[in-house]
Amino acid sequence: MADPGVLDAEKAKEYQEKKQQYRIADGEHLDAIGLIKRTGGTPGQFVPLANVALAEWIAVAKQAEIATQKFNVLEDACQRAGVERIVRDDILWTTYFPYDAQVFFKDRWQPILKEAGCSDKHHEWGKSNVIPILKWMNDPDPYLACLVADGDRMGDALNKIGDPEEHQLFSNKLSNFATSARQIVHEHYGLLIYSGGDDVLAFVCLTKALACAQALRDKFEECMTEALPGVEVLPTLSVGLGVGHTLADMRELLTLGRRAEQLAKGKEIPDETKQRNALAIIVDKRSGQQRYWRQQWHHNPVQCLQEDVNRLSKQLPMTKVHEIIKNLQHFPPVTNISATDASAWADILAKDVTRTLARAETGQNQVPLQPADVGLQLDTSQGYGSVYQDVQEWLQRMMVARVFAQAIPKPKRSDRE
Repeated sequence: MADPGVLDAEKAKEYQEKKQQYRIADGEHLDAIGLIKRTGGTPGQFVPLANVALAEWIAVAKQAEIATQKFNVLEDACQRAGVERIVRDDILWTTYFPYDAQVFFKDRWQPILKEAGCSDKHHEWGKSNVIPILKWMNDPDPYLACLVADGDRMGDALNKIGDPEEHQLFSNKLSNFATSARQIVHEHYGLLIYSGGDDVLAFVCLTKALACAQALRDKFEECMTEALPGVEVLPTLSVGLGVGHTLADMRELLTLGRRAEQLAKGKEIPDETKQRNALAIIVDKRSGQQRYWRQQWHHNPVQCLQEDVNRLSKQLPMTKVHEIIKNLQHFPPVTNISATDASAWADILAKDVTRTLARAETGQNQVPLQPADVGLQLDTSQGYGSVYQDVQEWLQRMMVARVFAQAIPKPKRSDRE
């Protein structure tokens, strides 16, 4: 768009109105495709990523008796301020709060109001309209998942089909999966970007991302069973969840999701039986290093991680996880331990982890927490290398689980206060 400085007053006014209409921020540059996407249809058709991230937080907040009046006040304030209204009646959860959910983040009040062209002082606006909701809900979590799913060994399956009617059956079932994927994603507070054949791309609320991945995997298995009757080795689905910040560039989130999907494929794993048919997660927290975790579907990764989330929420203090991380740094690398010393070092490491967990506060009865209680198996008979690896993998899993635990919405006041 042209610089308004070289336009007359009327053109300059029109320029600013267009910037506001199409949500073009100062300093933002759009290429031709980007401008077409922004101006095609109505701006309200685009759901902000913050609304995906906060979908369940908003849903939980609105369940309380006190919420209706507070949300009505906020929605009226958003309308008066000129915040763009989301118009996506085809996605039920977007109607819970049909405005940019970035308003729930205090540091976003100023840019949101500025983008809307509102002259209200952002601090006073937020204090009057948003703080009443934030006072009785935990702070909203700004992370979401980019879900990328892809079928495994689809070419091999197609090569085994010789009959035209069988091909048609296969195509119909694959089409059914693509249609079902849209419903599954939307039911799990997600926003479907693409679903075609065995490919799925979506952004999903973090608290629903694991269940969404599981539902997609189960539906794909059902469709393949119906599409290939009598076939012993059916195609499987690998799913990657790239967890990133709502303010991250969408290309970065997409790259993160695709990397997670490639991690799920596991093509670099020498043992082919351990490749594909997996769920993989990459967490990119702004405050720390990336975390990786992968497990094949027959090991029930979603149930495993959900149990860890529950442990962190009710049983296992995160301080103990960090303590074990710190202690592990003082143990020698596996390559430095001789075969004759491996058994002794395995025992030392197992006892150290056990002592650390036993000191955790575990409720009224104060029963010492054991490794098995937190999903950690320490088989010292397998030697130091095995125990060391098991502890490392458990720590990585717990750090990933922590991200999901932090996203759980929790009212901190009674809805009658």
